[in-house]
Amino acid sequence: QLSWEGSWTVPVGSAITLNFEATAPLVRGEYPNYVTVSGGNIGVINTGPTALVRVTAPQLALSKSVDMSSAAPGDTLTYSVTYTNEGDGDASHVFVLENIPANTEYVTNSAQGTDMEIQYSHDGGISYDSDQTAPVTNLSFQRTSLLPPGAEDSVSYNVIIK
Repeated sequence: QLSWEGSWTVPVGSAITLNFEATAPLVRGEYPNYVTVSGGNIGVINTGPTALVRVTAPQLALSKSVDMSSAAPGDTLTYSVTYTNEGDGDASHVFVLENIPANTEYVTNSAQGTDMEIQYSHDGGISYDSDQTAPVTNLSFQRTSLLPPGAEDSVSYNVIIK
């Protein structure tokens, strides 16, 4: 929100143009806004720091778990990845990429995640599509909605030990 106090005399048939520009770094924090005003009928006016510009950003934390500490061939394992936005800005592009562990096979239709578009790779993660036929080597979960600050969600999938 920009505002300005002051007045200018604008002759009939003339115009006045005010240009505002704000540049902020990519690092979270609060930064003062400095203003310089100049024009054809006014001198250069510099102000000290005025309104603060607040830069926010998401910060994701991930935690992965499996439901069994030991298993045998034929057992089904469930992997879960919980992700939390610990930052102070919305996370708009959340991707969770998972490798299917060696000596296991992905269980068709087991990948789950709220607001997630799920894709499957058959070539070690080089390309992805919607085909779940074996062998699935990697999974891609792409969130389709914003994850606000403080929010947490998870994805999961099952594999069978060969």
